[in-house]
Amino acid sequence: MGRKVVTLQALSSKSVERVIRNACDRNWDPMCHELEALSQEQKKRGLAIREYVADIPVAEIDEIFRRVMTYNGESEAKVSPMDIWVLIHPLTKSIVFQSSSKEPIRGTQKALLESLHRCKYLEVLDINSMTV
Repeated sequence: MGRKVVTLQALSSKSVERVIRNACDRNWDPMCHELEALSQEQKKRGLAIREYVADIPVAEIDEIFRRVMTYNGESEAKVSPMDIWVLIHPLTKSIVFQSSSKEPIRGTQKALLESLHRCKYLEVLDINSMTV
């Protein structure tokens, strides 16, 4: 009686997220330049993933992006810089950075800032919760 009904769209969104995130690195690369979120090697792989993501409807990617941004490492899932770097869709209109932990995973804020220039139609940018 109290069972939650999962829609086909929600199931497909989770599946697409799994495909994208399995192709991404899970951690920040310590060989990465101080001012960059990703190393050159990560960027090469990230470009291929990003091209795949750009062909997916923006509403689907925005839903995945919002969900991924809530991953804080308390469960099995946590957000990585490459997740952010590849999930910023060129048609995204709104980005809200909500860090659920006091110390965000290293490189995630840089990845977001490095990716903003790709958002051609960005109308809302809320990065109030970013820490220094």
